[in-house]
Amino acid sequence: MREDLDMIMEEHRPVQQGFSSVESGQHPYLSQMRPFDGGYAILMAFHAAGRDELTKRDILRHAESYAMVDMSPDFYSGRLRCGWDCMASLEKHGFVVRRGGMNSSVVGRCDTFFLTEEGFRFIAIMVEKFGATRGVEDVGKTLEAIQLR
Repeated sequence: MREDLDMIMEEHRPVQQGFSSVESGQHPYLSQMRPFDGGYAILMAFHAAGRDELTKRDILRHAESYAMVDMSPDFYSGRLRCGWDCMASLEKHGFVVRRGGMNSSVVGRCDTFFLTEEGFRFIAIMVEKFGATRGVEDVGKTLEAIQLR
């Protein structure tokens, strides 16, 4: 299984722009990222869990306490956009790789997401910039601290 994961990670290795820009702290995604939005919350879910492999359910459970937006869509109330929508962008930037799900040969298996080396480096820079504040009650203090930097 680890060999399969290594192969998947190699296929999804980000193009050259990612590695040097993350290490220098100038990644384009960092400049557009806002604390407590979906992308921040998803990456903080990996950080909080202390693992590089999580299911969608695990990510949503951990991310809720880092988000000011609803992480899951609610079709009954008409809320179709949510924090989870940022996962596609995280995958595009090479921070997270998806495996399994509907296209999996294993019937009934849900998507599993793996944090890449690029993702680990990005989280370290993201936490340095925004902090790792948990909970909506601390949002005001965190945003104030970010504005002072």
